[in-house]
Amino acid sequence: MSQNKPSAILPGNGIALSIAATAASFFYVSTLCYLSFISAGSLGELYRRTGIGGDDILHTLSFIALGFVLFASFSSYFYRRFVKSPRAWSVFVSAILAIVIELVQVSMPTRHASFFDLSLHASGILIFYCSAIVFQKTRAKAVISHSRKEVDLTID
Repeated sequence: MSQNKPSAILPGNGIALSIAATAASFFYVSTLCYLSFISAGSLGELYRRTGIGGDDILHTLSFIALGFVLFASFSSYFYRRFVKSPRAWSVFVSAILAIVIELVQVSMPTRHASFFDLSLHASGILIFYCSAIVFQKTRAKAVISHSRKEVDLTID
């Protein structure tokens, strides 16, 4: 009898969904690194052109999104055999990336690393973690209630 485990965001065993989730993770991490390592002047120009303000909010939001993109990837078909806790791996990889970004910015003359930025990254990771717990509990309740509807316990 198969066991319903509500750990995956992506339904089914689709290889195409796994490839898409993994590609989205690589693209998002690459974009995040690129934006973290370009010169501060170029980034300021990007903010002016797009009208985006609030660099601090972007630090937090980018790591919330990173957590969910990694969670989708680690929950997919390719990783199910190797990754027992997609949420924990998402937090771990996000934390390593946050530290690496700040360490690389130390050596860049046009960028600066700060503990404040690192704390913003950590707050985004924490928000993702709490949201993922709520998401998984909600999904588990939905799976349980769905399976209860299918089971007929009436005695004739």
